[in-house]
Amino acid sequence: MNDTIDLTKLFSFQKELDQDIIDKHHVTYSNTRNKRLLALYCEVSECLNETRIFKYWSFKKASEKSIILEEYVDGLHFLLSLGIDLDCQNKVFPFLDSDLDLCELFLNLYQDISLLRNNYNQDNYRKAFITFLTIGKKLEFSKEDIYNGYLKKLEINFIRQKENY
Repeated sequence: MNDTIDLTKLFSFQKELDQDIIDKHHVTYSNTRNKRLLALYCEVSECLNETRIFKYWSFKKASEKSIILEEYVDGLHFLLSLGIDLDCQNKVFPFLDSDLDLCELFLNLYQDISLLRNNYNQDNYRKAFITFLTIGKKLEFSKEDIYNGYLKKLEINFIRQKENY
């Protein structure tokens, strides 16, 4: 079943965090764009690593779902921030099922992020975000899991900023 996820509130929360970081670190969206894109690659890779889906040489199981979710929502923070930078107006995204396996989906996401970097616009952003959410659904994260995981990490990120992390 394909449905949608409304991320309006999360965009709003992310904007508050971003503004705190912008004020504290004297940066802008434009002069941190490449760093946020690189951070997105990094967080997606950390999530991928916890799934262990590519480790055909190993018998070790994937990390617990909560650990994978924690890494996943780290990526969500950067995706939301990039959307704010792009002035993304449509904050409702499809929450899709996919016949692709996780390996293909992660490879597609890397490709989508590269496309976004090379042509920074709302269409490429939306494509990457949809692929990201499709991975979340394939990882069996509910919309509630994603929201709650994001809010938990948001609280940690505000504390980190307050404590000069």
